[in-house]
Amino acid sequence: MVKRGKITDIHMAVRQQRIKPFLVSIVTTTIAWWTLRALGAPSVVPLLALSSLIQLSVLAAITLVWQVSMHAMSSGAAVIGAVWAYGTPALWVTLPLLVLVAVARLRLQRHTVPQVVVGALIGLTIPLLLIGSMA
Repeated sequence: MVKRGKITDIHMAVRQQRIKPFLVSIVTTTIAWWTLRALGAPSVVPLLALSSLIQLSVLAAITLVWQVSMHAMSSGAAVIGAVWAYGTPALWVTLPLLVLVAVARLRLQRHTVPQVVVGALIGLTIPLLLIGSMA
């Protein structure tokens, strides 16, 4: 898309340029979620797809007015997924990685502190709520 002039840079700093990729991601993730359910995949797999779908939808809505770090969101979700799969010890491995990603986004000046914090909170909260709803 950069080579074709559709976006100004690979990080899509211009919010309006993020809308179409978000919509494509939401549509394809919805198809994946329904397909996984229809094929009888183990319950954790469609749950992961649903978590991604909700996170993408929330970020797409926020992108209309503000920019949030998708890197921090994905890293936050990975923390919850690892802790869910491997228990509390995984927190001590994955949490520093989330912090490292957050610092990198700030150091590269791709996001502000609030954008990184909100991204991480979305990534931590949505999967946690979904896992909690299974109990």
